[in-house]
Amino acid sequence: MGSSDIEQVIIKYKDGTEKVLDKGMVVSTEQDEEEIHVSMSMCNMSGKEVTFYLESLIRAYAQMQGWDDLYEDEIQDIEID
Repeated sequence: MGSSDIEQVIIKYKDGTEKVLDKGMVVSTEQDEEEIHVSMSMCNMSGKEVTFYLESLIRAYAQMQGWDDLYEDEIQDIEID
């Protein structure tokens, strides 16, 4: 299934509520005995947006881990759900 086939991403919470995303990316992992496999499913995203998402994830992780010197500019407008 290509990313153009995905219409929406629906997140279901334990309390029964849902959040519908018309644009976004889901990253999942599966591990076998020797390797970890990462897959990404995208919904209505351009190449530029994918680059922005991935960079934002790296910056957010760096910020959470205290890697303040990893990037010279400030991390802005990152919302972690």
